[in-house]
Amino acid sequence: MRTFSPKSKLPNYNINKVNLSLRNQSTHTQTGGSAAWWKVTLPQSYQISSIRIYGRTNCCAERMDRVTVKVDETLVGTVKYVDKQTVYTFLGLSVRGSVVTLFGGDSVLSLAEVQVFTQGKIY
Repeated sequence: MRTFSPKSKLPNYNINKVNLSLRNQSTHTQTGGSAAWWKVTLPQSYQISSIRIYGRTNCCAERMDRVTVKVDETLVGTVKYVDKQTVYTFLGLSVRGSVVTLFGGDSVLSLAEVQVFTQGKIY
């Protein structure tokens, strides 16, 4: 299994060794709703098995409600906000693609980290 986390906009942590002082780092879009988006382009097309999204932990966790996730043009799923939950995982995927895009729900899109997991050999 391999994980991709873009380094340009979001902090890239080892999840098992997160420094508590880093947990409050996040990014958000200037616009809200479906006009709000975040995207990562992988170096090639991969068979994606799961996607994990980390929202803000210090406030505004409800901003994750109705965020949609696509791999290329395939809809992977939509987040249903659960009170105080900040991590959402889409498991059991079997979709091939190279671009993962998140679109805002009803608010601005606030993210701390996005992880994309692949299956099989990576060259």
